[in-house]
Amino acid sequence: MRKGSDSVPLMEQPSKVDQVHALCEELFGDRPRNFLSGGSPFIDISRPNFHDSKSEFLLELKAVKAVIGHCEGILFQLVGQDRDAPPHVEMMDRLEPVINLYALQGSGSARINSPNDLAVRNVVDTGFHHSSLLVIIRMIEAYRRRLAELKQQEADFWNVSNRPPNYYARTIALRFARLFAQERGIKPTIGTVSDGNHPSTDYGRALEDLFRILGIKANVRSAGEWAIPQLVEADWNPPLNHLSGGLLGMGFEKVSTGATISPVVHELMKTEKKVPK
Repeated sequence: MRKGSDSVPLMEQPSKVDQVHALCEELFGDRPRNFLSGGSPFIDISRPNFHDSKSEFLLELKAVKAVIGHCEGILFQLVGQDRDAPPHVEMMDRLEPVINLYALQGSGSARINSPNDLAVRNVVDTGFHHSSLLVIIRMIEAYRRRLAELKQQEADFWNVSNRPPNYYARTIALRFARLFAQERGIKPTIGTVSDGNHPSTDYGRALEDLFRILGIKANVRSAGEWAIPQLVEADWNPPLNHLSGGLLGMGFEKVSTGATISPVVHELMKTEKKVPK
């Protein structure tokens, strides 16, 4: 990434999000943006949520855990609890087509006035019961990512007397390391050239650009050397199925509020062929 010309009026300078997105596209290829979200689909560049009080932090932590627990409960109830027992199989054989029918009837006359309307309609039209379970898995994955971040905040902010320096730098370095590993399929490395203090690897050079765009005043190598060991093999070598990889490859048992749902995900992947084309 290159800095914009000084002759360009400030209001015409690309935003930080636009610059980060362009940097990532240069590294990893084009990716469509959803401008409703306001961010880039590559990486979250927001600062970690520094809560004003521990009570605010604990309130969010409790809510995130509860959402994960309730979503897990839905999956266990429908496909994870005695799913091979004849009474459960018979119940699901009755329940699934009825739920699909009710969902279809409920949306039959609904107009498509927004992208959200279309998204819901697609879930209904592709077999509401099964598709909604896949959406719930995605929801768990997203909330689990937030839970992992909150647990890191708890260790770094609420269980210590002093906040460590450059926490934002570490957060961005870790997020970018995960993105780099996922996109390139390799564990990133970091180092400096022998005749200077500039990064010598693709990850390091890109992280340096990222820090410049975001205005982060921190040592790139130090942040990268902290971030890279936090990665796990599933970050650069995920399971073949991306959907299961999101859950099975992130150490589910370490942050879940209950038992692992790996068998549930496995069952959903086995039955995915039943979804209407």
